[in-house]
Amino acid sequence: SRSISKMDKLQKIRNFQDSEYIDCIVPEGYIDFRAGMPGPEIAPVQLFKEGVAASLETLTDPSALTYGHVQGYKSFREAVAKFVTEETGTPISADSLWITGGNTTGVALISSLFIDSKDHPQKVAVVEQPTYYLLEKILTTLGYKLEHIPVDADGLLVDELEKRLDGGLKPTLLVTIPIYHNPTGVLLSKRRMDKLISLGSKHNFLVVADEPYSLLTWDMPPPPEEGEKGQQEGSARLGGIRSLSTHDTTVEGVVVSLGSFSKIFTPGVRLGWAHANPTLLAKLLTHPVLSSGGGLNNVMASMVQPIITQGKLQKYVASLRSIYGQRYSILCSALKKHLGGVASPVYEPQGGYFVSVKFEDEELDTRVLHEHLYKNQKVGIRPGADAGAPKNWMRLCVAFHNAEEIEEGIRLIAEGLAQMKQA
Repeated sequence: SRSISKMDKLQKIRNFQDSEYIDCIVPEGYIDFRAGMPGPEIAPVQLFKEGVAASLETLTDPSALTYGHVQGYKSFREAVAKFVTEETGTPISADSLWITGGNTTGVALISSLFIDSKDHPQKVAVVEQPTYYLLEKILTTLGYKLEHIPVDADGLLVDELEKRLDGGLKPTLLVTIPIYHNPTGVLLSKRRMDKLISLGSKHNFLVVADEPYSLLTWDMPPPPEEGEKGQQEGSARLGGIRSLSTHDTTVEGVVVSLGSFSKIFTPGVRLGWAHANPTLLAKLLTHPVLSSGGGLNNVMASMVQPIITQGKLQKYVASLRSIYGQRYSILCSALKKHLGGVASPVYEPQGGYFVSVKFEDEELDTRVLHEHLYKNQKVGIRPGADAGAPKNWMRLCVAFHNAEEIEEGIRLIAEGLAQMKQA
């Protein structure tokens, strides 16, 4: 992929957004690696129109427009269950699903339901370090005190968690991003998944698995089996990784996994699903928000349903796996070309949206770098410190910008870094 010259840069940057519909503005002419969403070039506008049309053609029951079933109506749950089962190779049932308004809504509702637990008066939530940069704000706003457990190439350091638990830590819940972690892109190993579930059961805390990227294994040649990840390889070939909740064999369930249409379709539908042991799910469905407002986004579910049942979503997701895999390869090549010996990926993710990159200069503050780049190169990066990572890390997204824009963005990061060092 050739670099884009400065003269035709503005013409070539096709992915930008500045509209009354959004808060996350990417101005025309900018390359913003912070944008964690599909770019305009791949937005499924026509696919959504087809889903809306198909839904309206079959809309005859007026009750479809009233307060909905709190769990989500059955035929949509059945469609989602079939879709996820086929994508991951692991059967799940409609009875084990709750239709949500997306993962952010799911995390907030679940966390608010359990915060006043009499068994956990300290109101402690465990999160990964680093983690999704807005997750901590959600939990602290609800009143949780946060405890952090580090992440390495095989995901959450569950042995470290065990030491902390044995030392007196008594969390109400733990929130993890086990599949293509944000921001590192790593995958929690099977051994650690099983041990985490065991610890949740033993120490009586809920495990909330935020899994918006679980169906986005990149379409790339599989790497040699390394570390503890080999157990997941069969699932990866299908394009989807089975949810943490499907490993939960406890009697009443300790894990709820959250999946989302935001990353595999489009964020604006505000639609997702929670999967858990039906006994645990029944507790979640007692939330007063559901009692008052009914099911979350049933009307939108009816518009997405035909896209699933007609097999169109499956084809779209498959295209995303190929596109994102290609973009990741371009990103890695560009890093070697423009920042070789200066910066490199921290890990080697196989799916999802994000790549964490570290600079060899441990004193480099990527918050300062971002400010310089945004002002002078019109490039945005997510500083590592925003997510609790070292200050010399940055998070880059492969979902918003196309391959040419990614390559040019890396070149401009190198240009801006050189300028800073000369100043």
